[in-house]
Amino acid sequence: MTYDPFNFPSTGLEDDGDFGGNFTPYAVIADQQMMAARQRRALALRNKQKSLADAFGVFNDDFYDDLGSSYSDFQNNLLSEGYDESLRGIYDGFKAKGLLTQSEVDAAIAGLDTSRSAEMERVNQSAAEYAQAKRDEVAKKQSALGDQLASLIGGATDPNTLDAQTAAINAFDFSKDINKLKTPGAKGDLNFFQKYNQVTANPSVNVTAQSNTGAPQTGNVTPVSSTGAPQTGSITPVNYTGIASPFGSNSIRVV
Repeated sequence: MTYDPFNFPSTGLEDDGDFGGNFTPYAVIADQQMMAARQRRALALRNKQKSLADAFGVFNDDFYDDLGSSYSDFQNNLLSEGYDESLRGIYDGFKAKGLLTQSEVDAAIAGLDTSRSAEMERVNQSAAEYAQAKRDEVAKKQSALGDQLASLIGGATDPNTLDAQTAAINAFDFSKDINKLKTPGAKGDLNFFQKYNQVTANPSVNVTAQSNTGAPQTGNVTPVSSTGAPQTGSITPVNYTGIASPFGSNSIRVV
C-alpha cells in the first residue's frame, strides 16, 4: 500500500484556521451551539415570567378592598331607596285601612328598621363574596397563563428549534387578559325589603280639575273642593303590588 501524506482518515477535528495545530471537534461545536440556544431560551423565559408576575401585581389588597367598597356603595344606594319606599308603603297601608295609631305605626317602623339591619349585613356579606370572586378569577387566570407559557418550551433537539421556542416566548402577550381582569363584574340588585309593599316617590301628579265653567283644566293644578276652595296637602300615589303589608296580626293584602 502506497503511503499518501495528503490522504488520511478523518479525525472529527476542525482546523480553526491558524494552522498551528489547534483543532475543535465538531461535536463540541454542536454542544456549544445548543448550550447558547438554551441560555437564550432560559433568559427569555425568565424575563417573561417576571413580566407576568409584575402584571398581576396590580391585583393587591387595595384593589380587592376597593372592589368591596364599590359594591357596598352601589347596593347601599338601592337599600336607602328601598327603605324609603317601604316606609311610604307602611303609611299608605294604614291609610288604606282607615286606621292610624301611633303605637301601630311605631311597631311597623321598628320592624322595618330591624329588616334594614339585616339587609345591611347582607350587603356586607355580599361585598366580601364579590371581592373574593374576583380574587378567585385572577388566581385562576394567572395559573392558566403560567401553564400556557410553560407549554411553549421543551422537546427541542437542535438550536433552530430552541430559537423558535425563544421567539414564541418573546411573542407571548397577556395584556388583553390583564385588562379584562381589571374590569369589575356586574353588581346586580339584591332586591331589598321584598316582604314590604313599596311606594315610589312621585311629588308631582298630573290631575284634571274642573273650572268654574265646567271646562277641564290640564297640567299641574291645585285640586279644588266642590265649593271652589283650594284643598291643601299632598297627593301620594300608591303603587300597590299585591304584596302583603307588614303589620303583624293586622296584616292586609292589597289587590
